[in-house]
Amino acid sequence: MSYVRALVLVVLISLASSSASFGQQSDLRERILGIPARIPPPAPLPGPQGFQEHIVDGQLVLTLDDAIRLAMANNIDIRVDQATVDFAKNNVYRQSALFDPLASASFVDQRVKTQTSSQLQGAAVLNTLNQTTQFGYAQTFPTGTNFQTFFGNLKSSTNSGFATLNPFYNTSWSFQVTQPLLKNFGVFANKAPIYIAQRNLRQSQAAFEGEVSDILLSVISQYSKALRYKSNRMKKRSRVMSAIRKHSVWVRSLRWTFIARNLK
Repeated sequence: MSYVRALVLVVLISLASSSASFGQQSDLRERILGIPARIPPPAPLPGPQGFQEHIVDGQLVLTLDDAIRLAMANNIDIRVDQATVDFAKNNVYRQSALFDPLASASFVDQRVKTQTSSQLQGAAVLNTLNQTTQFGYAQTFPTGTNFQTFFGNLKSSTNSGFATLNPFYNTSWSFQVTQPLLKNFGVFANKAPIYIAQRNLRQSQAAFEGEVSDILLSVISQYSKALRYKSNRMKKRSRVMSAIRKHSVWVRSLRWTFIARNLK
């Protein structure tokens, strides 16, 4: 029994230590990498908006323009399709960025002071200053041609008495042109991703326009049904009121006829 208790105790301690280490790893991952230890639940979707502005005496009063505007503003499918169109536009920009020029520039300033151990080094404390300046330009063209050029300049100065040229300049300039002959040769091979992205964008826009058209058709149809229902109610009410007036006239005429007979 003592052996079993000891084994259970060891298992519990190991589980507790593993959970603590997991919590520490989660906190470390969240602090350094920005990855949350617990993913928060998604935010709830907002409720219908804009209807309170059209409520008069407890009734919803809408024109056709108001109905269309509210339907567009509160339809989730419209937002999803709009996000799809935006994603397709960004994809076109990403694919076109392959042919954007890239310019770079850098400057490095480095000073080194060294305690010398020999008079042949030219100074008791050797002070060296190196300044490096670089410029670069690169671009890929639709034909597959890649052009790169770099310019660099190194300025070096020292307090050494043995330096014959101080400061010392070292300048270089280079360029490189690369043209594929088989793979990625020609305009179509390099711009095919752009063509595909543009086609996907047109499809997304067509789907968005179709969704808008369906919503407009549905709103107009429902609005027309509501107008017909209201018109039918008004006609029925008019017929009922007309029947009531005719009945009241008939009742009055019948009463006067009865009174006239009794007077005779």
